[in-house]
Amino acid sequence: MLAKEKFHPDAVAEMRRDLAETGSPESVEVLWVGRVDGEGMIVEVSAAASGDATMVPALFPHMSRGDAVIHNHPGGDLRPSGADLNIASRLGNAGIGFLIVNDDISQVNVVAAPIPRKELILLDVEELSSVLEPDGALSAYMAGYEARWEQIDLLQMVAASFNSGSPVLAEAGTGVGKSFAYLIPAIRWAADNDERIVISTATIALQQQLMEKDIPFVIDLLGTAVKVALVKGRGNYLCLKRLEEAADDDELFSTGDGLEGLKAWAGQTATGSRSDIPFRPAESDWGRIRCEADNCPGSFCAHFEKCFLMKARRKAAEASVLVANHHLLFADLAARRDGAGPDETVVLPPYKRIILDEAHHAESSATDLFSASLSLPSLQRIFSRLLRRKGRTSRGLLPRLAARFPMSSEKFIGEIPPFIDAARGRAETLDALGRDVLAGAAQIRLKGESGDLERTRLEDPMSALRKALSDLVGRLADSIRDLAEDDADPDVEALALESRQTCAVLQEAVSVADAFLHRDEYPDQVFWLESFRRSDGNQWLACHKTPLSVADVVREAVWEPFGTVVGVSATLAVGGDFRHWKSRIGAERIPREPLEGIFPSPFDFASRVLLGIPTDGPSPEQPEEWESFLIEAVSSLVDLSGGHALVLFTAYSTLRKTLSGVRERLGSDGPLLLAQGDDDRGRLLKRFREEESSVLFATDSFWEGVDVPGEALKLVIITRLPFRPPTDPVSEARREAIAAAGGNPFYLLTLPEAVTRFRQGFGRLMRRSDDRGSVLVLDPRIIRKRYGSLFLDSLPKTASSIKTLDGVLRDLEDFLFP
Repeated sequence: MLAKEKFHPDAVAEMRRDLAETGSPESVEVLWVGRVDGEGMIVEVSAAASGDATMVPALFPHMSRGDAVIHNHPGGDLRPSGADLNIASRLGNAGIGFLIVNDDISQVNVVAAPIPRKELILLDVEELSSVLEPDGALSAYMAGYEARWEQIDLLQMVAASFNSGSPVLAEAGTGVGKSFAYLIPAIRWAADNDERIVISTATIALQQQLMEKDIPFVIDLLGTAVKVALVKGRGNYLCLKRLEEAADDDELFSTGDGLEGLKAWAGQTATGSRSDIPFRPAESDWGRIRCEADNCPGSFCAHFEKCFLMKARRKAAEASVLVANHHLLFADLAARRDGAGPDETVVLPPYKRIILDEAHHAESSATDLFSASLSLPSLQRIFSRLLRRKGRTSRGLLPRLAARFPMSSEKFIGEIPPFIDAARGRAETLDALGRDVLAGAAQIRLKGESGDLERTRLEDPMSALRKALSDLVGRLADSIRDLAEDDADPDVEALALESRQTCAVLQEAVSVADAFLHRDEYPDQVFWLESFRRSDGNQWLACHKTPLSVADVVREAVWEPFGTVVGVSATLAVGGDFRHWKSRIGAERIPREPLEGIFPSPFDFASRVLLGIPTDGPSPEQPEEWESFLIEAVSSLVDLSGGHALVLFTAYSTLRKTLSGVRERLGSDGPLLLAQGDDDRGRLLKRFREEESSVLFATDSFWEGVDVPGEALKLVIITRLPFRPPTDPVSEARREAIAAAGGNPFYLLTLPEAVTRFRQGFGRLMRRSDDRGSVLVLDPRIIRKRYGSLFLDSLPKTASSIKTLDGVLRDLEDFLFP
C-alpha cells in the first residue's frame, strides 16, 4: 500500500527527518507512535525508540486504543517477522495498530489496523451541578436538604477534569461531601462513555462506605445502570488448592484442628473473601490457605473453575467502576509501566481514569509497593513449599514432581533437599547474628562504610546465604528445565508453572541479598534492618530495601500516561498549597497543568469546637516531667468530661505509661478506659461507640479513619505533635537527601508530614454538623516554637483557650456544660 493512503504528508515528512537524523537510515530501525484521526489517517507521529519490535512494550504506558506503532524495515522488505507478528497481535487486542514502512516512507504494510477511538460524550457540568443545588435531585432524597457550595465547586472541578483530561489536586474538608462530588461525574462519565474508572482509597472503611452506601445511592440518584466491583488483593481470598494441601499437612503432621473452622466455612462461602469469615482466624492459619501470586497455577489449577479470586476478577472485568486500595492500584500501574499493555488485564482490568481518595497516603503506598525484604519467615515459607517432611513421608512441590516424573525422582527428592537444608541453615545464621547489628534497637539504617560488627554479623552471613540461595535456585532451575513445556497434560503444566514461580521467588531473594552486599551501587535505595517479635516471644530479623524517592516512578506510571487523575483528601495541602504533596508524588513536573482547589469544611467550628492548649506543661523533650504532666492532664480532662474521649499518642510506650497512671488516679469510679492493643481495632471502635462514656487510648492508625459522631466523642486529646521519629530509617535517608540537594529537610519534609498527621487527628472530632466538643493539645511546642504557627494555621477557626491547665479546665467545663 502506498504510504500516502495511510499517512498525512506532515507525518511522512517527520518520519523521513527522524530517519535522516540517525545518519544511517538504510540500517537503523526506528519506532514511532502515531495518532490516528477519525478517518483512519495517521496525522501525527513522534519517534519513541530506536530498535526492533521487541522495544514496543516499553511504549505501552504512552499509548491507548486508536494509536498506532510504526516500524521501518531497512532494505524495504515489509514482510513481518515472527517478533513483529507477536507484537502486532498483542497491540491489535488492545485496539492499537502496527504498521511497517520502508526506508523512504513510500510504502506501508498495515499488519494490524488501529481501532478508531470512540467519540466521547462530554459531561454537562451545569446539569450535574444542579443535582446538588437547592431543589435539585438530591433534595428529593433528603428532608431538610441544604446545598453545600463547596461540594458543588469540587464537583465542577472534577467534571472539568473528565472533559479536558487534566489532573485535579483538591483538598476537601470534613463535611464537604467529597465522595459525592467525584462520584456523580465519574459514574455519569462511565455510563455515557463506557470507560472504566478506578477509585482508589487507603482504608477499608472508606471502601465499605463507597460500596455499601455512596455508590449505590449515586447510581440510583442519576438513574444509571453502571456495574461496580470491589477489587481486593489476592491475599484476601481463600485458595482451594492451598486449603487442600494444608488439610493434607494437618492429617500428616498432626498440627491440630486450627483449620477446622476455616474448612467448614470454605464449604459454605460464596465469595471466599476473608471479610466474610464469621470469626477471626489466626494469622498463621489464614497465611497457609490464602491466595498467593507466586504460588498460583492459574488456568492449569484443578480448582480453576471454582476459584474465588477468578470469580472476583471476572466480576471486575464486567464492571465500569472499580473500587480498590492504593497498593493494588500501584501494583497494576507498575506492571503497566514495565511493559504491560494499556488495554491488557494485569492486576486490574484496563481503565482510563483514576480517582485517588485519601491521596495523602499515595507516597507511603507506593513506597511499600516498591520496597523489597528478606527474612527467615519468608524464606521458610518457600522452603516449606518445596519440601515438608515427617519421618519417611514428605509433602511439597518436590515430592509431587518426583511422583509425576518417577524416572527423575532421585533428582527431585535426593539431590535438591541438601541445597534446601544448606540455604535454611544460612538463613537461620543470618537471622541469629544479624540481630546483633541492631544492638537492641527496633530499627537501624545501614549507611557509610561497614564496621567490623556489620561485616561479621551481617555481610558475611548474608554472602553465605546469597550463595546458598543461588545454588538452590540454580539446581532447581536445572532440574525443571526439561519439563515438557509442550505437554498437554494440565497437571504437568501446573507443576512446571509452580516450579518456575518458585525459582522466580528464590531469585528475587538472591537479588535482595546481592543488593545488600553491594549497597553502594544503589544510591537511590535505603537499606535498613528491623527486628520483629513473634507471638511466642522470640525475635526475627527483616532486611529491607526501600526507594529513597517514588516521585519519578509515580510520575511515569500515573501522571504521564493518564489524563484524568483526581487526587483528593481532607488533608492534602500544607500552608495553603500542594507543593509538598506534588514534590513527594512526582506531580510537580507533568505535561498537563493540574486543576487545584481547597474546599473548606462547611461546619461551624467557631461555635462548636474549643481548642485548648495548656501553657504550663513541660516539653516532650523533658520526658519524665512531660509523662507525669500527661497523667495529670488526661486524668483531669476525662474526669471533667465524664469520658467521651479519644486520646492520641505517637508512641505505644507512652500510651501504656499514661494509661496506667490515669487508671491509678481515677480508680474504679472513673470512666471505662479502652486501649489499642487490648483487642482487635474494629471491636475496640465498636465498643467505644457503644460505651458512650468510655475513653480510648490509641496511636498510629487511630489518628485517622476513626468516625465516631455524636455523644460518644466530645474530647480529642493530642498528647504530642506527631513528628516522625528521627530514627526512622527511610525518613532519615530522605532528610539527608534533601539536605544534600541544598534544601531544609525540617521545613520540606519533617514539618509538612507532621502537620498533615496533626490535621488528621484534629479531624476526628467533628464528623457531623451537629457535633460539639473540644480538641486539647498537650504539647506546648505548638505555642513556644516558631513552627507551631504552621500547625495552628492549618486548622479551621475555633474558640480557643490558651491558658494554664487549670484555666483550660475551667473553660472546658463552661464550654461542655453551659
